[in-house]
Amino acid sequence: MTDPIYFVGGFAGRPLLQLSAKHDELIPGEMSNALFDAAKEPKELVWFNSGHVLPPNALLVNVRAFVQKRLIAK
Repeated sequence: MTDPIYFVGGFAGRPLLQLSAKHDELIPGEMSNALFDAAKEPKELVWFNSGHVLPPNALLVNVRAFVQKRLIAK
């Protein structure tokens, strides 16, 4: 099986950033929420008001902030 819900538990103890789209044509919101719920802390979920292709500038801003907060600022 390749469904990420079966593997996300393996990230336990490591920071996880999940980026999801409110109007995703491929991944329903319920599946995104189920994946996030299955993940262990520390975790963050960011919703974009877009389809499956996330807006590049907003995406980079969120990834950069996450890296600085969770990976560099230790």
